[in-house]
Amino acid sequence: MTPNKAPPDRAQTTVPGFRDYPVRDGVVRVFNSNPHSDDASDMYVLEVFGISVLVRLRTTRTHPASRPQVFLHVDNEDREPSSLAVEVANGGETHYRI
Repeated sequence: MTPNKAPPDRAQTTVPGFRDYPVRDGVVRVFNSNPHSDDASDMYVLEVFGISVLVRLRTTRTHPASRPQVFLHVDNEDREPSSLAVEVANGGETHYRI
């Protein structure tokens, strides 16, 4: 088995370019990286509780040859507008409206 590929009985292929991996009340969707973009890795999207959390590595526009940066994006897909509490590296919570 190669990395990012689940056995056929666990992964559900949807369309070329990504695969869905069901997990309890959600799904992890893995998108192939695009060599014609700022992608420096595949993209992982966790969809659960009506929100989606996207994580990927990307090159920076100012220093494309530098070490890729971690990019995190959160979207409110199916929930009523609410608050989101985020904590990074034990630095305390920051609250957002989503």
